[in-house]
Amino acid sequence: MALESAHTSTSCTASIHANAELTVQASTAEDQAFLHAVFVTTRREEFMRTGWPSERVEAFLHEQSRMQDRYYRQHYGQGRFDVVRLDGEPIGRLYHAWRPEQLGEEARVIDIALLPAWRGRGIGTRLMQAVVAEADRQGLPVSLQVEVDNTVQALYRRLGFSKIGNSGIYDTMRRECGAGDLPASAAATRPLPLNILSARFSTSGNPEPAVNSANGSSRESSHSV
Repeated sequence: MALESAHTSTSCTASIHANAELTVQASTAEDQAFLHAVFVTTRREEFMRTGWPSERVEAFLHEQSRMQDRYYRQHYGQGRFDVVRLDGEPIGRLYHAWRPEQLGEEARVIDIALLPAWRGRGIGTRLMQAVVAEADRQGLPVSLQVEVDNTVQALYRRLGFSKIGNSGIYDTMRRECGAGDLPASAAATRPLPLNILSARFSTSGNPEPAVNSANGSSRESSHSV
């Protein structure tokens, strides 16, 4: 997961108009190719430095994406695997779980990533503000895992997250209910930032996963916003 992260693109050509509507929507089977493509953009530059042919890099990353997807859907069976849309156009993904069985009374940000053209535009910040505002409304702490060298940790700390553990290349961070610097506009029940409604993050009516869980795992989280 990453917001204003080290993965931020230097060629942000996309524009956001003043009345742009940012929403999250439960993914369907038709969204799988897009969700995989988002993952690939978060790792392509890193793996191109290996000297591998581009075809090998693409094939490897697509397989890594499939493994990650299987792990997430198996481990967070009641999670939300959402497409982030700006004025209806898909620009990223937000995976989150509310009161998952293995964590109990807690919200979990599983993964957050935007397409390169939309990174560094404040969109990831607003998404995270919406998540923590909804967690506050429900009286829940929020946790996530993020790479130890990912600069997005500075944003998470501003939102009230603190490091509570480490598992190699990942830090585990947690935000207690009500902690951090949350704008009053984000804390309002309706509307949340950029027209993200609190209902979008409700634990009721969990949608069916777009694909079935399968064996295989990958704990890589993108955090690219």
